[in-house]
Amino acid sequence: MDKPKLNFRFHNPNTPEELTKILLRVCIDANMKKVEHIIREEAAVALDNSTGDKNEHSGILQSIDG
Repeated sequence: MDKPKLNFRFHNPNTPEELTKILLRVCIDANMKKVEHIIREEAAVALDNSTGDKNEHSGILQSIDG
């Protein structure tokens, strides 16, 4: 006895632009805690590095700066 193949169909009433905005909001909300944590770490490093050398920040910003 063969099992019937399941066929799923999803109806999305949103325009592609609306769907993009919704997905972007979900991604931003999902990563908000990570971003806040990184900002707090970078702020703490900046406060610790009060020597005036702008190149003395953590590896996260150094990788962005290049």
